[in-house]
Amino acid sequence: MLDTVRLWNLAARLPGPFSGAKLHHAGLRALHARAWDAADDLLERAALAYRRELRVEPIARARVHQLIARMRGTDHRDAAACLEIERSLYRLARIERLEPPFELVDSSELLATWSAPLVADPAVPRRDAPSSTDPPAP
Repeated sequence: MLDTVRLWNLAARLPGPFSGAKLHHAGLRALHARAWDAADDLLERAALAYRRELRVEPIARARVHQLIARMRGTDHRDAAACLEIERSLYRLARIERLEPPFELVDSSELLATWSAPLVADPAVPRRDAPSSTDPPAP
């Protein structure tokens, strides 16, 4: 349902009619599509919706996914943020996979694989990467 950038942006701004699970799934789709800002916004809204729904474990899973989206969306590799992601994954029993169909898996599986895309890949657009029209840095 929420599988296009336009719908992601709409849901992030007007999350009311969507459940935490729907927003979380949309955030995972955005994360998979490398739409870092949309993923961050949707996962934030998912966590807030889960809070309204009084669902504690899904809040934790959404927050871990949000941290991963933030880390993947920047060129800066913050060791403390990486450690926080790994600690959070260690505390969870299960979490949604980062690839479709985003099924729940043992968190140790994601712990072993979440950071693989952090290896420098020039094809992966970053949030703060200069565009090809930016002047070269001095």
